[in-house]
Amino acid sequence: MIAIIVFAGLLGLLLSMMMRRQRTREQAHERMLERERQEHHAQTLDYAAQVHDSGGRGIR
Repeated sequence: MIAIIVFAGLLGLLLSMMMRRQRTREQAHERMLERERQEHHAQTLDYAAQVHDSGGRGIR
């Protein structure tokens, strides 16, 4: 009986560790995507400023 309780406890601990690891991985992925979005946004703003500065004729 005690062996079953210990096994269930270890199984629960393992499951919680796996869930925490998955959550950490997802958070890291979200941070990476956010950096890419910010970089793309900055590039878009830079391009828009260059087009504006060129009088709307595009970048040459």
